[in-house]
Amino acid sequence: MATSDVPVTRNAEGMRICNTEGCDGKHRARGMCVGCFNRSHRAAQKAAGLSAATGAPLRNRPRAGRICVVGDCPRAVHAGDWCHSHYKSHAPRSRSCTRPGCAKPFHAQGLCSDHYEAARRSGHLDVVRPVGRPVAERFADYQAAPDAAGCRVWVGSIDKYSGRGSFTLEGSQATQAHRAAWLLQHGDLPVDEHGKSLPFDHMCRVGRCTNPGHLQPVTTKENSRRGMVASGHRPITAQDPWFWVALNAWRHGADNFPARVVSKPSRVKVIQISDGQVAA
Repeated sequence: MATSDVPVTRNAEGMRICNTEGCDGKHRARGMCVGCFNRSHRAAQKAAGLSAATGAPLRNRPRAGRICVVGDCPRAVHAGDWCHSHYKSHAPRSRSCTRPGCAKPFHAQGLCSDHYEAARRSGHLDVVRPVGRPVAERFADYQAAPDAAGCRVWVGSIDKYSGRGSFTLEGSQATQAHRAAWLLQHGDLPVDEHGKSLPFDHMCRVGRCTNPGHLQPVTTKENSRRGMVASGHRPITAQDPWFWVALNAWRHGADNFPARVVSKPSRVKVIQISDGQVAA
């Protein structure tokens, strides 16, 4: 039917509405509203053997003229004795739980979901997957061997926001790997006088190091200050509590310590730099 031949139906306000009997929806196309047009389109595509979504021919795999055995379903057999729709709901499971006396559907490792979870928790059933590995063992799998400075760099998953290592302890959410290392060695995390967890300063300046000996719990303010010093945004002075640690690091190759050091057999003399000038 040409578009010009489609009858026009309007409501009392003069707005064009759907021609379908009993429907007063707003006209969309070919004399119908959106809902009626879509239903008509799907019915026409189905009658033509085409997909309503893509217009491609519908998949049809008749088996020697057989039809579905479910009730009065007239559709051709897809698999077994069922059409495609009834095959999904009526076909029996090909595998079941191998546990004696259990007929529940297969889930994993030859077991149903209940017996599989029981096996993972207790280890009483023969399953291939390791059951109940200690947290310390799992953690050690992602630690690199100590380097020359003693750092044990994390080689596991990395948090995309902080860039630090990430590790999941038993029954908890993921935590930073260096905090997990401290917890595994000391049993608990340090807190301040208000009971809030303290951040850790990596004295080795390696953010992914998980050697607890390289970690020092400090306040948030102190941690930020040390980070600025390490990045060169703030100079170190002899009054800083961290001065001697930084001095030792500089003597062993660090290049961001703004002072000149003169070594003597018995002591170390420090000559500070103030405003870019050397001061005795």
